[in-house]
Amino acid sequence: QNNPEKVDQLVDNQRLMPKLKAELESLSAQGIIRDISPVHFFLNVMSLTAFPFIAKSLMSKKMNLNDESYNQILEERKTLIPEMIINFLYLKEPFQK
Repeated sequence: QNNPEKVDQLVDNQRLMPKLKAELESLSAQGIIRDISPVHFFLNVMSLTAFPFIAKSLMSKKMNLNDESYNQILEERKTLIPEMIINFLYLKEPFQK
């Protein structure tokens, strides 16, 4: 169910974005992760996690999936999404600015 108030509570921009920005900038400056705007990072995470729920009926229909199959895909995403984020962020070799 849609609950924008709960999302607002979970994602308190006043606290989250400054902390996220500082952490991303620190790790990027050390050459540990690629340089990415916190807005883009946050948007990517939200897209990867929220879209499958928002588009469930469309995706189920287009991919011919029943509820059980779709729920299995959502379960798989619990490990897939962190792997995708880590593989995107972390550099194989130190990055030279």
